[in-house]
Amino acid sequence: MKVLVVDNSLEDTKLIQEDLKRGGKFNLVRGISLQTTLRHLSAGNIDGVLLNLSFPGSLGLEILVQVHKFDVTIPIIALARFFEESECLKALKLGAQDYFPLTILDSSGLAKTLFYLCECHRFGIVPKKSYFATKLERTSQVVRGAERRLSRPK
Repeated sequence: MKVLVVDNSLEDTKLIQEDLKRGGKFNLVRGISLQTTLRHLSAGNIDGVLLNLSFPGSLGLEILVQVHKFDVTIPIIALARFFEESECLKALKLGAQDYFPLTILDSSGLAKTLFYLCECHRFGIVPKKSYFATKLERTSQVVRGAERRLSRPK
């Protein structure tokens, strides 16, 4: 499977490569900017995208938007140094199928998730909700319920 890793940090890219080596056979190519990312996508044969959102400013989210515009069907997994709920929600709303903090890659199942999403894409199957999307949805429901209970007058 040919996977485009969009990341401007060589250190993070090596971490991703190590995690994927343990989980399967992936042929990785690297995009370090919006331009190189779009160039790789234009060349074709990309089965999935791993996008590190940890670019300066909001560039990571902008790249996500552009990749999604380029091909709305290509699986995109957003990555970030730390789990931030607001960033995760933005990434999922902008077209990412899943979100993984780089801090948990050692046991995250990134390779399995990537393989699953790429296979769904290849066969035209709509994938089930992602792990973090489901977890975030449940957490948000619990928080909203607690906020409603706390805001009720006694």
